[in-house]
Amino acid sequence: MDYEKQIIELQERIKALNKIALAFSNTDDTEQLLQMILEECINLTYSDGGSIYIKEKYDGKEYMVIKHAVNKSIDFDYTGERLPIDENSITGSVALTGEPRISASFEVVNNNKLYDTQKKYSTCNMLTVPMKNSAKEVIGVLQILNKKKSPEMVLSISDGFCKNIIDYTNDDIVTVSSIASQLAVLIDRIELNKKLLRNVSQTRTTLISFFNGMKQAMASIGEDILEEQEKFKKYATVDSLTGLMTRREGLAFMEKQLEFARFNGVKCVVCFIDINDLKKTNDNFGHKAGDELIKSISNIIKNNARGNDTIFRYGGDEFVLLIYNIDVKTAEFVWRRVENNLRKFNEEEEKPFTLSAAHGFAEYDPGLNQSMDELIKIADSRMYINKREMKAER
Repeated sequence: MDYEKQIIELQERIKALNKIALAFSNTDDTEQLLQMILEECINLTYSDGGSIYIKEKYDGKEYMVIKHAVNKSIDFDYTGERLPIDENSITGSVALTGEPRISASFEVVNNNKLYDTQKKYSTCNMLTVPMKNSAKEVIGVLQILNKKKSPEMVLSISDGFCKNIIDYTNDDIVTVSSIASQLAVLIDRIELNKKLLRNVSQTRTTLISFFNGMKQAMASIGEDILEEQEKFKKYATVDSLTGLMTRREGLAFMEKQLEFARFNGVKCVVCFIDINDLKKTNDNFGHKAGDELIKSISNIIKNNARGNDTIFRYGGDEFVLLIYNIDVKTAEFVWRRVENNLRKFNEEEEKPFTLSAAHGFAEYDPGLNQSMDELIKIADSRMYINKREMKAER
């Protein structure tokens, strides 16, 4: 019976992780994402409740602000509560150090004294992890509390909470930390895209004024616009020609995907892609045709990738495609789809150039200690072998 129970619990954990992975691929609603991720982290660790804090500024001072909170035993809604970022609180210390922390009852009693007193609740233990974005900056904190002995257990105040509570483990730290990091990267991307949309009109007007009269424009540009422009430079994420992620953003996101694959124990394939004859197209038909060639190939690769795959522009005529939860043998079928659509484009579109690309694969095995740079290097070298073979066949 215990074995059957373990199988059921494992199946539920796999479902939860798949749900989280799907949300990371498809969700662009920050509030919905925070709610779903917190509830799944609570379920995965058999916790009784938790909160997600996001770092925000008020009157020039930074606070940790509760964006979503949930508790299975009591009505717990402190959304909007602000906590100063200092070493006196568990949340503040994790935000400052960037390190996860497991806290026992004697540590959390003062931290949660206000909430426990108001709600007649007992916080027995707590796991707090930082939410780090692709630049390794802490943008928030994910906190869960009161790990139950079994997922179906319902805590009762009259029975006493702590006798039914067990310690958080290193596996819990790995699970929640990995999910929190993925969440931070995605939140950054969602918020940046929203900010870009809000500011595009204002930025365009500013640039026109700048070129028409530099002195007048410099006098009218506020400090807030200059600050936003600096952030855009630092966190530029979209390649203007292809609409794909830039190299910097793509590498950061790919590293998180490989970390997620290692945690889930699944294989991935790194595909390094290089466009054939781009220089020939530029020389014979002009750079406008060369840009059209790059864009056409990138669209075909993107349209034949799956929802949870990652593709970004690595260089001028180079792309990297990370094919998630797949081995090299199966990845060949993905590339055949790409080649078939390249061939179809050449047959149906009357263009002066021909779409063609060489590729190389490198398989990521979660059981091996493989770095992202090593995988890209292997895939790149195999791409050159494929390119030589394609030239020999012409």
